[in-house]
Amino acid sequence: FELELDMEIDVSMDLSQSTMGHREGMYRMSKMFAVAGEQTDIPTTIYGWEGFGKTGHYALKERTSNDLSQLDSIFQLPGGGTPTAEGIAFARARLSKSKASFKLLPIITDGQPSGGSNAVEKAAEQVRLARAEGISVLGFGFKGVSAKAMDNVFGSGKWVDIDRYEEAAEVV
Repeated sequence: FELELDMEIDVSMDLSQSTMGHREGMYRMSKMFAVAGEQTDIPTTIYGWEGFGKTGHYALKERTSNDLSQLDSIFQLPGGGTPTAEGIAFARARLSKSKASFKLLPIITDGQPSGGSNAVEKAAEQVRLARAEGISVLGFGFKGVSAKAMDNVFGSGKWVDIDRYEEAAEVV
């Protein structure tokens, strides 16, 4: 049956060095978002980010394409720091241009932003700005993330701690 869903999804992934142990789950979760988007005709973009000083942004799936071959590259990316604010700002800038009535920004991370003493505050400000622009932001943290950091960035009750990527479908 036909679904009339006026929405867009922009998955933003922390590809810092500390996520290496979670890359399989991140890969599966992002692929789940991509396939669900394809099957429901929901434009879905998947980007990753990492870096120290200069943030690297990696296009893993563009909204206009169903090519998932770039998702495999998350296993080869070496990772750097966790510039969460920059990653969210980059996704926010893309998603804010969307004409969709519902915009979802899932952010997959393993915790504490890096980039100085105010890194958490900068990330939280980007989340606040996204929400003010009508973007629904949801943080996904894998088992063992810093609950305090996640609360500070996303707000209490605005993020989930998951053990397995399959849990993401239930949350969304």
